[in-house]
Amino acid sequence: MRALIRRRDRVRHAAAWMALASIVALLLLPALAFAADNLVTSKSLPDDWSVIFDDPDLFHVAGFYSRMETVDTEYGPMMQALWQGEARVSVTLSTGNTMFPEDEYSSWEDFQSRSTEGASADLAYVWDGARRTTIGGYEAYLNVGTYSGASLGDPTEPRYDRAWVAWVPLAEGGVRIVGDGWAEGMEAGAGFDEVAGDVDGLLGSLQFRDLGAAGATSGLPGAETGETSPWRTVGAGIGAVAAAAIALAGAMASSRAKTGAEEPHPDQPVGYILQLSTRSLQVSAEHSASFTVQVFKVLPSGSYQPANDAAIVLHIPSGVSVQPQTAYGTLQTVVWQTGAIAAGSTITVEGQSALGMTTASVGVAAAGESRIVTRIEPAGTLALSTQGGQSITLIAAVELLGADATDPALDPLAVRATIEFAEDSEWLDI
Repeated sequence: MRALIRRRDRVRHAAAWMALASIVALLLLPALAFAADNLVTSKSLPDDWSVIFDDPDLFHVAGFYSRMETVDTEYGPMMQALWQGEARVSVTLSTGNTMFPEDEYSSWEDFQSRSTEGASADLAYVWDGARRTTIGGYEAYLNVGTYSGASLGDPTEPRYDRAWVAWVPLAEGGVRIVGDGWAEGMEAGAGFDEVAGDVDGLLGSLQFRDLGAAGATSGLPGAETGETSPWRTVGAGIGAVAAAAIALAGAMASSRAKTGAEEPHPDQPVGYILQLSTRSLQVSAEHSASFTVQVFKVLPSGSYQPANDAAIVLHIPSGVSVQPQTAYGTLQTVVWQTGAIAAGSTITVEGQSALGMTTASVGVAAAGESRIVTRIEPAGTLALSTQGGQSITLIAAVELLGADATDPALDPLAVRATIEFAEDSEWLDI
């Protein structure tokens, strides 16, 4: 009986402690919630993307793409993939005490020299080069690399891939942002524009909790005055422009609030967006390539309009010509090869406005060349007897060189099947 009473007392004591712990947890809940403000406080998530992590120190999202069509086959209608793709963006807060020091950058010069090291070694990215920008209202460093060529899994299919690496320097540590997007399939080119536009739009929409202003703009233009860069650069897709416009207007409003600047007139631009139709080009002396650059002005409300007063200037590398080279508002230009193009060459796109200027890069490379090569069997046969009884075989094949060698749209066997031989000879029996 005594044992039963003791057991009941223990149960009562345990219940009392549990109730007390619950009360303490409720009292601490507001403080804990305040301390656990998530790193990313606002974003414009593309359709069908999922949030994997949304924590005080980590934000990770991903999206999958698949575009299908119905085709008629001997077995009836079947679904066929036009293209498929994937995109990811990770945002990580680093306070300087990390197990992976290679993921941090100590200065602008450090970012310039190492920002490409973390990209996949399986893909030969063409990098734009490190540049200064703003992300979430904070000054940031950004480098973007683009790949176009054969798919790693199926060399007969094209693949387009882009990598984004960014660093927001803080008084202690910083915020590392890594993005990747790719598309593969018959219509991967069009699909890639959608994927890249979604990533650009998401990056342009990110807003962070207060990360501490001290040191956040150290070494960057406008650090002394607390100014925010009035420019953003985005890829193709009007969605990317819209997301960047909202983010830029918000960043400029936050900057005005911190500095006590007057509110601008509703029709006065607070920033500009530089949009590039592509990040890489392949050209030759016989085949040109075209691309478009457009500048939009951003109003305080977050709306945007074509900026017909903004100047666009192209700076071209050796071996390349463009026409036209300058314009206002929108530049639609044609690019072609005039000489040897060094590996890693880029066209620098410069945007100029009353609020300052910005630059971006478009990679340019020489297109591959294809040719027909022939051989004779038996090898080394230089003459035939006029008495007959001898024969040779002429074999022709297509040899793909340069960029053509990695172009999945060019099938050597299919091209070879189109080769025709002359069959008219007075002396030979063909």
